[in-house]
Amino acid sequence: RGELRIQERGIQRGKGRRKRGGKMQVVVFTGETGITAPPEESDGATRTSRLFAVKSEDEPECLLPLANKPLLVHQLELFAAAGLRNVLLVTQEWYLMKIKEHAHHPALTVEVVTVPPHYRAVETLLHIRGKLQPDFVVYNWDALVMPSVLRALLDLHRQRAARLTALLVRQPDPVPADKAGKKGKGGKGKGGKAEPPFSFDTLRLPARVLVPNVNHIFALAGPHLLSAAPVLSDQADSALPIPAALLSAFPELTLFGPGQLQDFTVYACSRWVVDFAKAYEDALSSRSFQLDLLPQLVRRQFSRSLPGGEERAGTSIDTLLGRGRDGPQDVAKCYAYVVPAGDAGLVGRVQTLQGYVAANKKVAGVVGPFTPPGERLPVGGADFYFAGAGASVSGTAVVAAQSAVGARTVVEAGANVRKSIIGAGCVIGEKARVMNSILMDNVTVAPGATITGSLVCANVKIDKVTVAQAIVGHHVHITCSVSSEAAMPSEED
Repeated sequence: RGELRIQERGIQRGKGRRKRGGKMQVVVFTGETGITAPPEESDGATRTSRLFAVKSEDEPECLLPLANKPLLVHQLELFAAAGLRNVLLVTQEWYLMKIKEHAHHPALTVEVVTVPPHYRAVETLLHIRGKLQPDFVVYNWDALVMPSVLRALLDLHRQRAARLTALLVRQPDPVPADKAGKKGKGGKGKGGKAEPPFSFDTLRLPARVLVPNVNHIFALAGPHLLSAAPVLSDQADSALPIPAALLSAFPELTLFGPGQLQDFTVYACSRWVVDFAKAYEDALSSRSFQLDLLPQLVRRQFSRSLPGGEERAGTSIDTLLGRGRDGPQDVAKCYAYVVPAGDAGLVGRVQTLQGYVAANKKVAGVVGPFTPPGERLPVGGADFYFAGAGASVSGTAVVAAQSAVGARTVVEAGANVRKSIIGAGCVIGEKARVMNSILMDNVTVAPGATITGSLVCANVKIDKVTVAQAIVGHHVHITCSVSSEAAMPSEED
């Protein structure tokens, strides 16, 4: 009574069970899913990435430079630091060679596979099902999850013998306008408490990095994920049905409204999840893990109706809690590791321009594996900056802390670089000023030019002008001052 019996749909009971403490595999989606044309044949209309305007057309999103090192390389280092050893990178055929150039790490076994370009997340997992280990982590290209959080997610998944464990992030409460920006002396917050120093495991990104694609209404009882109802932006009202038996079994059940918890699109899964998706593929209309598969799996814990309208014996609360005769492996047990709002800086997403810029600046101030490439050079006291191989910085130039100068870059006499990332092969002219900005590779800044608070893409030339709070696209020649706007090449360029 209360067992989950779905053998008739092709899932064998007990199939895909894993040994406790078994090695976890990471499956990384290295770019957008559902792309139907190679980059050279796409005008961007089918792209969903908010960074499409600033990425190179011939490279996937995961190779965007983060403090002069591809985002994918940072992610591999994070996996290794978390104790993971097997990584499967999923990409499209036209990006295969680019991905392979960076698909290596001394502590990891990394494999690259290609999938048809129109496949979304669920279809992709079905396509690579034969390569999946009994336990694996679904990881999106834009995620940065510190090792401490990733280890906590995996520990919960193993300890609870879960089918799926989602990473959710508690969103910080809004800061009243009259209290925003108030700090004590020496940069300390209220009560004189100093922020903790940056380190590999305590890198914190601003809360604004967390920009959800889809809101959910969640119901949790401790780590049990009991309900997950997606709420699209055009839905004014939403309902979350909760069975009476559920309320009786979990009197401490907590509801989270839209936007209070963010689904971070990082999931620890058992291979049973993919078998489930195969058996009920027709019911997963959008083939989205977040919109389709996650809600179906959570509902599976209690619902009597199968996707497609079939009926089955309902899963009892006793069975869910592991008190049934066949134990917890016979139900689709779902859990969630919730990152508290105070620790939201331990995770980040670079899918937005704000998130990308913030992550670059934070990484430039970190010592450890998660750092820019190059030599660490002192700038006074305990402060430092990073200089890549072959970089040349004049003795009269100033490169301040939390900055990085890429390989073969030249910073000429009198130039001033502060809290900025300078890519490889750049030239910063005499007495030029670069403040709180990111310059990608092969950018030439004329003597006397000023760049503040801007993101400048690769192969750009900037004359003796001021560029402030602007986004400058690839292959642009700036001949006049620009401020608070996006400068992109025209169709004729």
